Amino acid sequence: TVSVLYCQDQYSIMNLYKSEQFFQRLRHGNAAMRKVLDTNRNPKLAGDVSHKYDDKYLLAEYLVAVACGAGLTCLGEIGLTDEQIKKVSSQRGTRSVTLRMKSESRCSLKSKTERELEGSTSLVTKVNNTTIKEKIVTKVKEYFWNYEVHYNFLVFFGTDPSNCIPLKECDISTVLKTSSDKLPHPKSSLNEDIDVELTWLVGLLDKDSRINFGIDRGHKDCFTPRRCQEVVRAVTFFTEVEDWSRKVARRLVKWQELEEPSFDKAMLNVGSVFVPVTPVLEKKSSKKLIDNGGKTGEEASSPLLSKADQQACLAEQRRSLAAKLSDIRKTFPTEGLIRGEEGVCMVVAGHLVRVCTALREGVDYIEYLLQQQLVAALGKHVTAEDFGNYMTYHSRKIFAEGYEPRPLSYAIRSGEHNPEGFVSFE
Repeated sequence: TVSVLYCQDQYSIMNLYKSEQFFQRLRHGNAAMRKVLDTNRNPKLAGDVSHKYDDKYLLAEYLVAVACGAGLTCLGEIGLTDEQIKKVSSQRGTRSVTLRMKSESRCSLKSKTERELEGSTSLVTKVNNTTIKEKIVTKVKEYFWNYEVHYNFLVFFGTDPSNCIPLKECDISTVLKTSSDKLPHPKSSLNEDIDVELTWLVGLLDKDSRINFGIDRGHKDCFTPRRCQEVVRAVTFFTEVEDWSRKVARRLVKWQELEEPSFDKAMLNVGSVFVPVTPVLEKKSSKKLIDNGGKTGEEASSPLLSKADQQACLAEQRRSLAAKLSDIRKTFPTEGLIRGEEGVCMVVAGHLVRVCTALREGVDYIEYLLQQQLVAALGKHVTAEDFGNYMTYHSRKIFAEGYEPRPLSYAIRSGEHNPEGFVSFE
């Protein structure tokens, strides 16, 4: 009996991880991980290290815990400090917790000017031996508009946004120039709120604001490290956070496109920020054991990275992210729609997307390893047609020849039409 079935329509993991791009990201993450740990350490992708089935559950728990820690670091950069996290944690289990970005914009006429613009060509005419030079002069009207944006991040409880904890609040503005007296943007506009629920993440925090995540392997709905309710909820949460981050980044890019950039857009690349969510294990030396009879034996140590390694990875993420944000604040302008603080928000949103993607791909990679092992044990990828052929063969063994089920194939005819009609089983 095979207790775990893989449905190709529901899980396209086999095809997903044939992508060389995915394994490139994994190898890049593994290389970055080696730099963080000591030089005598040798972490490898989980598929390249011998391990037990239980280690896959521990690896899934490790990935989710690290992703949560990395996510809290990012939220801290937009104002969710340790003190505010404790306030949010006080609502744990009683009310939902939502993170929201609000923004509104205003546009008004600042001034208008009229100037003369000489043409580049001259018209030369001669009248009675007199040369006359004429130039075409165009009168140009220019309109200057004040465009102001107010945005803020906040956390609120339940459904009442007035019961909130403010995180970050900014006012930005620029001057737009047009050749028409028509408003280039609405006089006043309240943008759609961008929300993401943090209730699941807050529920994992203990009284000391530490992540406490685990998988209940005895639950009836726990089938594999990926197909269990705890990891499914984690993936759902980080997918929602990724969507929220992309929306925030798009809104900031929309404001950026309204004016000529006065900064290097390459500065917004987040590739230099360390992503600590990588499915790696490390081969360790065996431990010597002595039983009650005095006999010695060996037990292989868990290949999972230690708590100290986890903290080292999160510390490197904080360091690299802080260095990147420091560069943004130093090089970005102090005026306009995209200043240092807006650059920080764009980098944080981009890094959050990478963390969420790494978590989702990491736990899917564990499922991929299981699928590879199962296919190797069976010798092929079992499809519905294979099960049908097996049942046909099995039926021949348990039924006498006269009672063997026969395939149903019945042509339904109606007059000169073939086939046409229906078959009913009652």
